Amino acid sequence: MIQRKQSLLLLSVALFSTLLLFLPYASINVNGKTFEMALIPTGEIETNTAFSATIALNFLVLILSFATIFLFKKRELQIKLCYVICVACLALLGLTIFVPFIKLNEGIKITKGFITTALLGVMFIDSFIATIFIKKDIELLKSADRIR
Repeated sequence: MIQRKQSLLLLSVALFSTLLLFLPYASINVNGKTFEMALIPTGEIETNTAFSATIALNFLVLILSFATIFLFKKRELQIKLCYVICVACLALLGLTIFVPFIKLNEGIKITKGFITTALLGVMFIDSFIATIFIKKDIELLKSADRIR
């Protein structure tokens, strides 16, 4: 059911998660050369395991948001999956803000952008609001069942 509000919010989470793969979140200056770093590895810069974990977590958010859209008949499961998406978005936010994804040596300067942080914040808010709308659907169905 794509026309429901929570489905549209979860679809936006999936789209933002896909967009995060391609948007550069950091600019790395290595001895005068500047590299833009996105979640799709280019092989130009050697990364660590936290970078791989961030990619996996982003794909988890992408898959769970699509799966949650199509589980519209299992609303309790939808709520649990939305909470998992919220936690994964917060973990992604923490990883992108606090963890450098490259081995820091002398002459390396990392400048992180604001766009990915804002997108992750919006993804968290969207998944949390989707949870609220799913709960309202459950209450609506319970009130309709009482009338019968």
